Amino acid sequence: MPPSHAPVDLASLRLSLMSLARTGRELVMEWLMREIRMAKTSDLHRMAAFLEFARGVRKGSRQQRTSARLAQSNSWRKNVDEDVRWRV
Repeated sequence: MPPSHAPVDLASLRLSLMSLARTGRELVMEWLMREIRMAKTSDLHRMAAFLEFARGVRKGSRQQRTSARLAQSNSWRKNVDEDVRWRV
């Protein structure tokens, strides 16, 4: 005899899923998906352009921090003499 399947109560299932802890990223993605459903094409175009711009800013900031760290780690060299090496 096949096992009996009780009908799933969608309200209780949704409530149990909502009670699970979600990360901040998951909450923001849900918010974004709700807004995407109501957005017009022009809104989506502006959003995609902004996200691309923001990613470029982060990338540039990372490169700037990397070069600043490198300059800081080598800054002591500008006030010292070059190594003197004698040939034998």
